[in-house]
Amino acid sequence: MKKIFKYLLYLIVLITLVLFIVGKINNTSFKEGNLKHTASWQGQFIDIGKERIRYIQKGEGGQDVLLIHGTPGSIEDWQPIIDSLSTTHRVTAFDRPGNGFSTANNYNYTIKENVIIVNQLIDKLMLDSVVVVGHSYGGSIAARMATTKNDKVKSYVIVASPLYNLKAGGLYKLITAPLIGKGMSVLISKTVASKKIEEGLLARFEGNTKTLTDDFLTSRKQLWSQPKVLYATSKEHINYDNDLKEISDNYKNINAKVSIVYGTNDFQQILTDSKKLHNDLSTSEIFALENTAHFVQFEKPKALMEIIKNHSSPKIESNNKHTIIKEKFFFLKNEIDLPIKKKVYLSTENEVILFRPTEFNFGKMVEDNQSDKLVTLDGNFEVLTNRVTNSFKNSENVKITISEKEMIAITSEVDTLYLNTSKHIYGIIINKPPNKPIFLKSNHTAKEISNTINKIFNNE
Repeated sequence: MKKIFKYLLYLIVLITLVLFIVGKINNTSFKEGNLKHTASWQGQFIDIGKERIRYIQKGEGGQDVLLIHGTPGSIEDWQPIIDSLSTTHRVTAFDRPGNGFSTANNYNYTIKENVIIVNQLIDKLMLDSVVVVGHSYGGSIAARMATTKNDKVKSYVIVASPLYNLKAGGLYKLITAPLIGKGMSVLISKTVASKKIEEGLLARFEGNTKTLTDDFLTSRKQLWSQPKVLYATSKEHINYDNDLKEISDNYKNINAKVSIVYGTNDFQQILTDSKKLHNDLSTSEIFALENTAHFVQFEKPKALMEIIKNHSSPKIESNNKHTIIKEKFFFLKNEIDLPIKKKVYLSTENEVILFRPTEFNFGKMVEDNQSDKLVTLDGNFEVLTNRVTNSFKNSENVKITISEKEMIAITSEVDTLYLNTSKHIYGIIINKPPNKPIFLKSNHTAKEISNTINKIFNNE
């Protein structure tokens, strides 16, 4: 009996040693991956910190939308919506560290680090007023982002995501075990990975082989069976529960608009967490998509795109004579009287200026070079803007200006008007020389405001 235990111990030591050596020999593949990026795979690369990140960007105009995939995942997970969405938006998707073709040179496999990477990507690609859309693990990343302020992010769409807790399975613990974990990743990659990936996807699609095509399965097996990806997925799952507990304590800090989306046929944990976040978060809205499982973007792409588009600025009717101001306006408090240098908006003619609501209180100036974030436009502003532009569309004497960015002052030949705005008041300025410019509060209906503007300009 003692000999059996002795030989068993030797065997365990030998297996441990072999797996350790295999992991060491393949160490580079855990950083860079072992799948070559050829012309058949889309995307280009950008350096973010010590990582080389694959990304794709489509659409030259429109609001920025940033897509964050789950674990495992890649750019390809957004295939059903990227092209259509890019006709109205500038859409960016990327491979998170350790996934797809992105490296994991210095990655610690936490949601917190993913947020850092995402914020750096936003800065480096000069994205602005971003609608962040995250699926599964990507939605958990979006949830953490929402708990901290980023002036370049407008709102969030969280799709089929764990949000409060998620326990890691036994296979994830085995793949991340000390000494043998990386060796196990290599072994699994070469043996049962493809079978496990197919089984997992069938479960997440509820056996829907019409959506889960052979091409989809083939590409995911290629991407996800890499030792780098198996190890990253396992480490992310091991850290997931603690990450979510840390995040959920800060959901009370979320002020941005959040859309929560889930399929009614998804895992119970997703349904429970989605409903709980909606109950806990006053700024949220929730969408339960019937007969839909985990991969919402494949099963209900049109529904998801409509939800994303509802985060965009309202579509405002216009014509060639209407001016759309694209710049941001930043001022130091002691520089507000220097319009030439700081681009305070100058009006010298009959003009109605309509601009988005901001969070400025009366008399408050920006103390530094950062603006307060824009708040979500109410539908009344769209109604008002269309009513005013239609009223004056044939007028040669009144100019209509629609500002898409925040302003705090407007100057005419007569006077400089400091804008009295808050997050519930739309900015409407009436300039009729030689009178002083007037700030018109929008605490009345669009019809009343439009009639007032018409009256001031003698119904011109």
